[in-house]
Amino acid sequence: MKKVIGFAVILLFMAGVVHAKAYETSITAGGYNVSVSIDHNPPVIGENTVTVEIRDASGKPVRDAKVELYTVMPSMPAMNATTVATPKGSKYTAVIKPSMGGEWAVTVSFKGSDGKVRKGTFKFVI
Repeated sequence: MKKVIGFAVILLFMAGVVHAKAYETSITAGGYNVSVSIDHNPPVIGENTVTVEIRDASGKPVRDAKVELYTVMPSMPAMNATTVATPKGSKYTAVIKPSMGGEWAVTVSFKGSDGKVRKGTFKFVI
């Protein structure tokens, strides 16, 4: 009986991991609302797919922007990388690859319709 209960607990845990909600956050950048989701929650060492959605002050999606993600470990600034996001409909996707546990900061930068570069930063811990 103990084996059956142990097996059931393991299955429930695995189901929770498989269906875990993505890491989500929102930031503002120069009057634009930026929604960010990462496919792992919490983010992991290695590959994490980031999806970014940018909306202007009226709520209209920003399309055809050049979106970059600058990822850095604040306590070790030499550990950084810039990734260009790929447009996918009204969203943008990129893969970031934190290389170790600790606090990471990601700055999302993009050009608005007026040509000005906007930036907003979020942080996460592995």
